Amino acid sequence: MDERWPTTYPDPERLRREIRLMVEAVAGALREVFGDSQVRAIWFKGSAQKRWESPMDYVPSLSDVDIHVWLSDQAAPKFHQLESALQVQRYLEQRYADTTSDPIHVPRPQINLVNDLLQRQDYLPSPAAIVETIFGLPQKPGDYSDQDRVRQQDRAALIEDAAESESIPKRAIDRPGAYMWDLLRGLSWRVSPIGSRLLSLSGADPEQAWSMNRTQIAAALRERGFDQVTAHWEGFYESAWRYFLSSNLDGDAGRDALRAAHAVLGTAGTLAQDMAPRG
Repeated sequence: MDERWPTTYPDPERLRREIRLMVEAVAGALREVFGDSQVRAIWFKGSAQKRWESPMDYVPSLSDVDIHVWLSDQAAPKFHQLESALQVQRYLEQRYADTTSDPIHVPRPQINLVNDLLQRQDYLPSPAAIVETIFGLPQKPGDYSDQDRVRQQDRAALIEDAAESESIPKRAIDRPGAYMWDLLRGLSWRVSPIGSRLLSLSGADPEQAWSMNRTQIAAALRERGFDQVTAHWEGFYESAWRYFLSSNLDGDAGRDALRAAHAVLGTAGTLAQDMAPRG
């Protein structure tokens, strides 16, 4: 993918303004529904938060606006109650609509409860450099000192996610036109971390690998000889952009994105199978 931002694409600064309004809408909704005294922290992270150098770093509506909320022990169970969820949804929907005129897109928020993540043994917080504190306490930096452990987790995830490629044909066969978008979104969270995981597994510092944007990761993968998997990875985002720009009407663009997702998941999994973690 060309690293320059094409003039035919939406203005990235305008996209960022819309993302910021969604972040504020989500934070406002969480504080309104749960109360400031029960919200320990709200953090913004992920591809939408990182610096963008090319269109592969952010695809409108495909890329998540990743929000992590840390609630008090008392309030955390309420996060999983339907009425609480619908209240948050309604508030952020209305807040975004009220603060945004003629938006290019409605950024897709993904809200994760930190309380749940802390219960997982494999949970490793994002590098502090790519986490913005929106409210409350700053995130404690993730501990990447045990690089072998991180690389083992990255290898296992690449192998596990490769199996997802086998389900794409049966999931795609009845998704014509705009119906492909949901399938692409369901694949994007598996496709997105492939670059960081493969870079980490090949010997790069894991914390740095997880801090880079996709443009930087793609360049680093090519320097290490991973041209084929990088081409598929870039192709997924290039095709997803074409699909978005067509208002999800360009079926060929959607199919190209599915082909790229199928190829990059399978190729990365095969590489991981054959690679021992290197420090």
